[in-house]
Amino acid sequence: MMNKKALSIIGVSCLGAVLFAGSMLGGNTAEAGLNDYGKVSEYSKMLADSYQSVNDYYIETLSVDGLSDNQKKEYLNRDDVYAVGNNIVISKEEVQQYTDFYLHDGESEANAHQLAVKDAMERNALYVAAIQNGFSVTDEEIQEWLTKLRTMLENDTTGVYQAALDGFDSEEAYWAYEYEVYRVDLPIQNYVSSLQQGVNVISEHGNYNSDTEAFNEMKHQLADEQNFKIAN
Repeated sequence: MMNKKALSIIGVSCLGAVLFAGSMLGGNTAEAGLNDYGKVSEYSKMLADSYQSVNDYYIETLSVDGLSDNQKKEYLNRDDVYAVGNNIVISKEEVQQYTDFYLHDGESEANAHQLAVKDAMERNALYVAAIQNGFSVTDEEIQEWLTKLRTMLENDTTGVYQAALDGFDSEEAYWAYEYEVYRVDLPIQNYVSSLQQGVNVISEHGNYNSDTEAFNEMKHQLADEQNFKIAN
């Protein structure tokens, strides 16, 4: 049987970006969904056709030094853009993907959208911070991580791995999806790990009762610093 930490990692990967930021330090972002493998399967079916375009926004629109005013105006006028930050752009498809997850998890439409926007802004901001702080990753590093993840999943006896696979045409398609997920998640994961190991997150962001509270505050602060503007 796999331990809870391992299950959390699987849940993050097979449910995609929406769970990542909330679960890195045990946050409460849609945690109920992690334990419902039927929802894992349903949501993975929705992810199968959209993960590529969503993650491409992170890679293609990120500007470490900041987007120019002209770039921001151009992005804000695009039909596929939800919001534009100082360094990165959020797509409408990403917000919709997260909204769909929360709807599957039982939230009302209003709450689902609100939570989705929060997750999208915080995850984009975390990705910017990770790259700005030198945590970009190579193809080899992503493949090495996926090899470890795949080994762990092959020993899964809980059913969550099969539930995730059910939404994809093949196992190869599932791992192509995972590669795209970790193009973004691995830099974030390495960045957050460095904060846990080498930097006192709590001391930098105030006196908090737990690492989770400090991490949530950090995500919120990073999102605020992006000064996201909603597109028309």
